[in-house]
Amino acid sequence: MLTEALDSLLLWPFVGGVLMSLLLGLGGAAFFLRGSAWQGLALAQGASTGGLVASVLVWPLVPTALGCAAILMGVLQRYQDQERLALVIFVLALATSTLLASHFSQASLAAARWTEGQVYFLTLNDLLWILTLALISLLLLPWLYRIWLWSQLGVHQRQQKLINRCGRLVDLGWRLMLVVLGSMTLGLPAALACLLLPAWTAALLARGYNHFLLLSSLLSGLAFLVAWVLALIWDQPFAPVLVVVAVIQALVVYALQRYRRSTEPSS
Repeated sequence: MLTEALDSLLLWPFVGGVLMSLLLGLGGAAFFLRGSAWQGLALAQGASTGGLVASVLVWPLVPTALGCAAILMGVLQRYQDQERLALVIFVLALATSTLLASHFSQASLAAARWTEGQVYFLTLNDLLWILTLALISLLLLPWLYRIWLWSQLGVHQRQQKLINRCGRLVDLGWRLMLVVLGSMTLGLPAALACLLLPAWTAALLARGYNHFLLLSSLLSGLAFLVAWVLALIWDQPFAPVLVVVAVIQALVVYALQRYRRSTEPSS
């Protein structure tokens, strides 16, 4: 009875969505620091395609989506020109998703979830996945923090070997799980909006490394909260509303920065 009452109040979707948006904002900062934003596009679309494959073959959703995205991550890590390859993978995965949705009714229903963002219908099981990711992120954050910082500053050769052997795998695994769960829970467009736009916006305002990480996460959470309210009031699909909110947020910050710089006295 208690679970049904909480579901009726949209508590699980709200809690899960807030946590996911904050984590995606943090992950977006990591992609930005690594210079691998295009990688996020390919992984998110690959996870979506994996979700459609799972619906057709009646396989477990999260493991299948994670497996498909992991294969793509492995392919990307083997080549130097990751940016172009990521775009090719993104287009191929998108085409595969369209074909699956056109030929299988169950894939068509799954595609609607990944595209529109069914955040209001998150279940307790979905929330458990998000809470697991949040707990893992909390435990790994001190290590991830150093890995991202070292990637910017350059470190001693012995420390670099540690990053290459252990830290790199941890970082890749965390970002992989983040993108897959974010795309599954918020929808592909909304996940990409939280992953890319807040980090780009935070880069305009941040005064340092710590400030950048915190600001990217907070901007993502703020975009989610505004989109949550507007989508409910206007009875609109969540993902498109979040994308529009994140874009407006970025444009407003950019315009304010340009205005501030234009009014500063020249030296």
